[in-house]
Amino acid sequence: MTRKKVPPQVIDAVRGVPLWTTLEALEHGGRLTFKNDATFLPRADASTRRVHVSLPSGRVLEVLLTGLKWFDLTQGVGGGGSIDLAIHILGCNFTSAVLCLADQALPGLRDGGSTEEP
Repeated sequence: MTRKKVPPQVIDAVRGVPLWTTLEALEHGGRLTFKNDATFLPRADASTRRVHVSLPSGRVLEVLLTGLKWFDLTQGVGGGGSIDLAIHILGCNFTSAVLCLADQALPGLRDGGSTEEP
């Protein structure tokens, strides 16, 4: 059995993807739909947004986004960065999240990028 090895430059590029762009990429890839909650009034940080994320399974998550940090109010867990958010939402592993985001958020980045590892 082989597993994919992701080059460090791909991981670094994906890490820099803003969370809003991450959600847009996952939506474009058909993995979810999301909507900004225009009624939300942030308390501590004016840049915080609340979004409702709908998954194909019918589950809806309520997620706060502040810079590169996120918090899922529905499940009471949070994290930092686009990879972490994709892992949480998609329920996948690190490599799958990186490859998905590279394909959806940074098209062309992986041209010849990932290699097979025994």
